[in-house]
Amino acid sequence: MLAGVAVEFRHDSWFTAETRALLEQRGAALVSRRQGLEACDAAVAHGPLGYVRWHHGRAVPEPCYGGTALRSWARRVAELWSRDEDVFCFFNNDPLGCALRDARSFAGQVRRAGREPSRVPKDTVAVH
Repeated sequence: MLAGVAVEFRHDSWFTAETRALLEQRGAALVSRRQGLEACDAAVAHGPLGYVRWHHGRAVPEPCYGGTALRSWARRVAELWSRDEDVFCFFNNDPLGCALRDARSFAGQVRRAGREPSRVPKDTVAVH
């Protein structure tokens, strides 16, 4: 069940107790950016819904994510949110198309962690 929205601020001045209280009062999730965590740049929401966004992995080829990072995040998602909570997971649009590959790989890791993803990108066919 969708409980609200996730707000991702891009400047540190927004990360205050007053901002957090206002978002909680309005039923919105605060997204915090975590750089360098598990060799990636990710954002995680705290609040009434789960939100994870990956921006830039460090696997080869860059900016793809590697299996270790995706396995770690799948376990983390399974631990942080219960089965009845919505968790929205997004991979950044990148010039190499890693986002599609990484989303499919992450979905497989989520299944191995005992959860069932609701939407997974289909395999794509290259058009020349």
